[in-house]
Amino acid sequence: MSTIQQWPTFKVGDQVFTIQMNFQAAYKLVDKFDFNIITLFLNEEETEKTMMRLLLDNEFSLKLMWHLIENKFNGDYDKLLEKLETAAELDPFRDALWSAVVLFSSPQLRELLRQSWERLKKDLKKVDLDSLISTKSLSEPSQEESTSAS
Repeated sequence: MSTIQQWPTFKVGDQVFTIQMNFQAAYKLVDKFDFNIITLFLNEEETEKTMMRLLLDNEFSLKLMWHLIENKFNGDYDKLLEKLETAAELDPFRDALWSAVVLFSSPQLRELLRQSWERLKKDLKKVDLDSLISTKSLSEPSQEESTSAS
């Protein structure tokens, strides 16, 4: 399929899956999922939306995963759902898929794609942490409120 020696892999249960990307597979992602990796960075906003969708939309990620492994998976879609107990278990797939996107892309874009993916993941963790801190501080009474209520 390709001259790339090390396509990324991920596991579901005991099974290991390799994600290989070529134009035929990429166009299927566009047609079936409106997930366009062919024109990344022609429109920076669309590129960020593509990455955000993969990182945040669990249902979308599950459907993409199933599309890529259904012919090799030992079981049906329900069995896949049984094997994946939490949304966090989708992260190795997400990272493997993005690594395949990077390898599929032109060499000039690869480092930019890697850096953008890592930066977005870091930004999302920061937002999660910031929102957790904000929510916690809103739900806890301040020291003054605690003492005045006594």
